[in-house]
Amino acid sequence: MGSTFLISTAELARCLDSPRLRVLDVRPWPEYAKGHIPNAVHLAKQETDDLEANREGLPIKIDKAESLFGGLGIDHETSVVVYGDREDFFGSRAFYVLDFFGHAQLQLLNGGIEGWLHERRGLAREIPQVLPKSFIAQTKPSFIATTELVKDHLGDLAWVIIDCRDEKRYRGTDQRVIRAGHIPEAVNLDADRLFTYGERQIFKNQDELLQLFAEHGITRDKEIVTYCTTGGSRSPAAYLALRLLGFPKVRVYDAGWVEWGNNLALSVTE
Repeated sequence: MGSTFLISTAELARCLDSPRLRVLDVRPWPEYAKGHIPNAVHLAKQETDDLEANREGLPIKIDKAESLFGGLGIDHETSVVVYGDREDFFGSRAFYVLDFFGHAQLQLLNGGIEGWLHERRGLAREIPQVLPKSFIAQTKPSFIATTELVKDHLGDLAWVIIDCRDEKRYRGTDQRVIRAGHIPEAVNLDADRLFTYGERQIFKNQDELLQLFAEHGITRDKEIVTYCTTGGSRSPAAYLALRLLGFPKVRVYDAGWVEWGNNLALSVTE
């Protein structure tokens, strides 16, 4: 299945018939229904986020994770590949949630469905029948940050907070919640900059990513927290990029700006 958290379209094509493989398509249902990678099953992106659970230090509730992923035919022996499309980062979100719940055999399809189609690989419309399995959650609390944890480390030089939204939202000129701006001292690194764009969207290579992060003061020795508006796409993409580089201390502030910006007791910077 490959030695990293990314898998190429060619690698995936070679192992599509493996009985231990589960491919998850996280695009909207109408897109999945029009055509998907053969044997892929659909995972609705809204199933992978829960603000109330975020407040408790979880991406989604533990029982929900076990029923959701078990229902998709995943157990600890299953190799999982997730993919989305170039318009969003929902594949990274599914990767993050599975990673948080301790699933070891996990990869993202680099290039998503566009990469698959660019190489003229076939699609299927049949909906696979799935035999449910027993998914046992093994939570990784060090992979997530709560509001209290972020607040407690404001001003801590050993920590760096990455705002993965675009510059307009970071600067507060594009307001989506009660207050505009960003978490104090957060650095702005738009998640779009993590990718190389063309016929397909793929992560930049290791040297490019290391340089990009270093330019923002993001180094291996830091405790790193990524956030976006809801934790649903951009911050998990940054999380995955840092995991690809082997950074040892990376968390997603999963409640994100929806939680921080709407809490009048918390300070903001514009």
